[in-house]
This record gives sequence, structure tokens and C-alpha cells, in this order.
Amino acid sequence: MELEKPLGWDSHFHLASMASRARLPVMDITTVLECQPSDSDFAIKLEGGVAVFCDPKSAREQEDNLWQLLYMLKGRVKPSQRIHLHCLTGDRETVDLLVTEFPNVCFGYTSLIASCSETTKEALRALDPSRLLLETDSPFFKAKGAKLGSPLHLRTMANAVARYRSESWQEILQLACSNGKRLYAPSQ
Repeated sequence: MELEKPLGWDSHFHLASMASRARLPVMDITTVLECQPSDSDFAIKLEGGVAVFCDPKSAREQEDNLWQLLYMLKGRVKPSQRIHLHCLTGDRETVDLLVTEFPNVCFGYTSLIASCSETTKEALRALDPSRLLLETDSPFFKAKGAKLGSPLHLRTMANAVARYRSESWQEILQLACSNGKRLYAPSQ
């Protein structure tokens, strides 16, 4: 008997890049995922996600960009606006300030957390669980042994994040799934 797969929500993946790297002429999520079998030890049931259709050409200085973003948003965007900050590498001070100014902000994390600074890891450890999102940033980050990154590798991201928090990977996956649905599909 096959065990029930845990639910997952990928808050950031690049569907066009996944299709291109898989050499598929279509950008249908089902077709793209079918060509990328997941590791049976890390299998999930993808309940939803956010496909991003832009690929930045250069790395950004995220900490400076976060402060600039805060400056630009303050006074122009309602404090109640739901906001998702992608692939956070900021410190606790930055997170706390963003939460103070925008109470509905959530923060996305990938397996890159392992290579982040200790201040970023501390921000993740201190983060309120209701603000945590998981992102595969597919196809750019992939599970060990995979040819292409996929939202089906979300469990790998949950496992990486769990190393720096007191929750298990299963709890991280469940939290992020619930938070992603609340942020992007509030009527569900």
C-alpha cells in the first residue's frame, strides 16, 4: 500500500524556464511535472503554487533592495497589502521592520538557506510560522541527483528549512502550504 503524500505549495517557480530546460514546446504545468519524476523518498502532492514568468539576468543586492522596496511601498501601498518577499536573505532587523510596516508580509525560502549568512539563518529561526513560504525557484534549484528543478522537489526545500527551525520538514511543508493558500488563494 502506498503512503499518502504530504501536500505542498510552491510559492515561486519559473514555469517557462522549466519547460525550456525540459525541451517542451508547451508551458502546461502538468506536462512539465510529468517529465520530472520525483524521488520517491521525497514525493509530495503539489496542491498549488505561483508560476513566475520572469528570469532576472543578474544577481541582486537583496538587502539594499529590501530597504529600497520598503521606502517605495511605504505611503503608496496599504499596510494591509499581502506581500511575498522571494528568496529572503535579509537579517532579523529587516524582517522585523517589514512586518511592522506590512503585517501581511510573508517570506519565501529555498534550499539556499544552507549557504546564507548566520544573520539570515537567525531571521529564519525567529520568523513567525504564519509568515513562512517555501519556494523551489524551479528550475534553478534542484534536488540532489535531479536533472531539472521542479515544484515536486518542494520537500527538499522543507527539509533544508527545517534544519534551522524547531519544526520537522513535515510541519514546515504543512505550514508553508497553508500560508501559500492564505496568501494567494484566500477564498479556498
